[in-house]
Amino acid sequence: MSCKPPSVPPSSEKSSESTTSASTNSEKSTASVHDTDYRQSLSFRDIFIERENAPQGLTRRAWNIMTRARQDPDLNDATVQKVIDMSRGLQDAAEAIIMHQLAPIIIPAMFRIPDKRLAMNCGQQWLNSVPVPLRSSVLHDPLPLPQPKPDLVFGYSEAAFTRNQLDTIGLLTDDQSGGNYAAPDQKVRFPFLQVEFKSQAYNGTHYVAKNHAAGAGAIALNGQMDLIHRRCASKTWDCDMPRYFSISMDHRTAAINVHWLKAQAGGGQYSFHTEELSIYSLRDPVRIRSLFRVIKNILDYGAQKRLPSLCSLLDEYRQKVIRGRAAANAQKTQPGK
Repeated sequence: MSCKPPSVPPSSEKSSESTTSASTNSEKSTASVHDTDYRQSLSFRDIFIERENAPQGLTRRAWNIMTRARQDPDLNDATVQKVIDMSRGLQDAAEAIIMHQLAPIIIPAMFRIPDKRLAMNCGQQWLNSVPVPLRSSVLHDPLPLPQPKPDLVFGYSEAAFTRNQLDTIGLLTDDQSGGNYAAPDQKVRFPFLQVEFKSQAYNGTHYVAKNHAAGAGAIALNGQMDLIHRRCASKTWDCDMPRYFSISMDHRTAAINVHWLKAQAGGGQYSFHTEELSIYSLRDPVRIRSLFRVIKNILDYGAQKRLPSLCSLLDEYRQKVIRGRAAANAQKTQPGK
């Protein structure tokens, strides 16, 4: 799927990106990513942004994924200079212009998916997502978080799974919300890379982009954790395994984040965390090439390393469901039942 540039009025930018003071609950139905108290709304769900250092094991694995040596061609000098020139020329541009003119050079997968097992969606609200629950100690009723609407998100296509696995994904639903843990936008399954674009000219910030990404990342991680727990309720989560990355980008810089889970002492609900790993200047040829390679490496990691473990979990959960249904049917057919 390619992204078609939307019509952008000269003075519009995903509503105003300016930081606002907190609005009263009576004025809105969901918390706003632009409000100064939005991160408090996240914290009610144990979602945190750069609150504490990520585990060293997770950071090391994330860097190993991002910096893996590649054999395919790097960006040539002319293309790198084009990025620099566009970076200068887009200082006054709106978010959608940055997304559709600058980003495709650095993220060619926007228009040419490198692996048929991968899928991408563009600007689609996660209407089928399962909200991250409130922390059990929260007794009041805070505003719900908005449903994410990533500018770009990468995950898995139908071709990544067998028919049995696709049918099993259909079981990963939440009774209360009706959403699906694996397919929050009903197209991309098990999302693992999100990109948010911002315009400095329209007061867009990496701060707000992280707000967007933290909510979506928590939903995606919660969905993966749900599958692990369905497969085996006692199975522990490997908190050092990177499972979700996000990128925020404006005309001048890009920042890459890793999203991770922390197990609470004594068990109970996990907390969700976002940690910035690196910043890339779009005026620096070395950093431009590095960013290009990092994005390709994350996509390769998703297809080659992360996907097989998800498929195994789906197969194991399917067998558990089949055994459970067979046992239930056998019990029903016993005399006197």
